[in-house]
Amino acid sequence: MNKRKRLMIDKQFQLKTTFSIISIVFIVVGMVIIIIGTNFFFSNKKLSTIKEKQQEFIVAENRIFKTLLTLSTPEKRIIKNKAIIEKLGQDHEKNVIMMNHTIKIIQKITENNTIVLLVITVFGIILIVLLYILLLKKTHRIYGPIYVVSEYFKEIIEGKYSDIRALRKKDEFNNFYNLFIEMVNTIKEREEKKSM
Repeated sequence: MNKRKRLMIDKQFQLKTTFSIISIVFIVVGMVIIIIGTNFFFSNKKLSTIKEKQQEFIVAENRIFKTLLTLSTPEKRIIKNKAIIEKLGQDHEKNVIMMNHTIKIIQKITENNTIVLLVITVFGIILIVLLYILLLKKTHRIYGPIYVVSEYFKEIIEGKYSDIRALRKKDEFNNFYNLFIEMVNTIKEREEKKSM
């Protein structure tokens, strides 16, 4: 009866119970990770496309602006007002700055999506490991009293009535165990009365 420290008392019961619950959690966590991962993948793909289009737009706007400047030289005089050319230049600079800023934001979003997916995956793995440990402990608290009662049954069958020890504080089935103790004590008293 000195097996109280072992966490694994009945491998079949404890592992079956633990893995059946973990399987459900694993499937749910896996589905969540797949759904989020798929969303992140397609979002990142769309954001990358937008980023490429922004970069193409910057190149195109630069070409347009350079062409406009070339056509506005004193020799060609398409745009005669210098203030308009300066205003176009300022607007062009603002657009380039804004588009570069947008590209950086898109890059940051895609990086954050990847980080969030990794964090969720690691969290899922940690959750499953913690759940495994907690379920083994819980099944130990459930099966422990059953194991103790089974060992006492063997002794009673052999005609031995050793002192019945108390269960651990966190063990389950205390009411059942107390009823078992009452039954054993009643049987002992009857046998003692018969032997007198």
